[in-house]
Amino acid sequence: ELERYESEKKDNPDAKAPDEKWIRGVFATARNLLTGKSIALTRASTIYDLREVCELARRFEFEMIIEGAEEAWIEPGVLARCRASVVLTPRSRRDRDESRGAAGGSSIENARILYEHGVPVTIMPGSRGIALWGLAGRDLSHLPLEAAFAVRGGLSQEVAVESITIEPARLLGVADRIGSIEVGKDADFIIMDGDLLSYMSHVRWAVINGKIQYDKVEEGLLDHIRPAGEDEPKPPEDHWPRRLGDPL
Repeated sequence: ELERYESEKKDNPDAKAPDEKWIRGVFATARNLLTGKSIALTRASTIYDLREVCELARRFEFEMIIEGAEEAWIEPGVLARCRASVVLTPRSRRDRDESRGAAGGSSIENARILYEHGVPVTIMPGSRGIALWGLAGRDLSHLPLEAAFAVRGGLSQEVAVESITIEPARLLGVADRIGSIEVGKDADFIIMDGDLLSYMSHVRWAVINGKIQYDKVEEGLLDHIRPAGEDEPKPPEDHWPRRLGDPL
């Protein structure tokens, strides 16, 4: 009835709108989805589940974001045809189901293959928190390293950086404010002392709302590591943590 009304009112301004009192709760959610006011978010890993959700999106013509999609590399065209966006964790592993007798499991080339087929790719780490269980341990498992694994799978470095900056901003509908360094956008960014996607690099400065909120050389934990960019800088007289063999 809603479709009929939308069609009739184009020629008849006095067309009577249907009673919408019953469109509440889950029905209101479905209506917003079918009319393009909302975007569906689902998690699907196997190629079978991916085919099902994509067929649903094509049948009812709604937008969809898929998390996981570990087996999307098998048939990337399926996701491209339903215009889905994908949120990947490149290091996420899924073993092939040997009983199926077909291609399966995760692939390090997933991000590259999807991007080459026109599927928007956003990269997200497996853990969204920061743990203090060792600086060279937990911190390495976060966002830049996930993007670096996608590069190892063939994705270009430029696209990998976009997948953790402007692409998620577009996905959330806030690309006019964040996601890239441009005049008029929020001045939130970091400056690294090396390659953004290298585990050897450190944040040199962090700028939030246009002000420097973090300066590595002023912090006690990392100030002794390449303070001025030297490959082998001399340690300060009093630093922590001390290197192995340093006098107490």
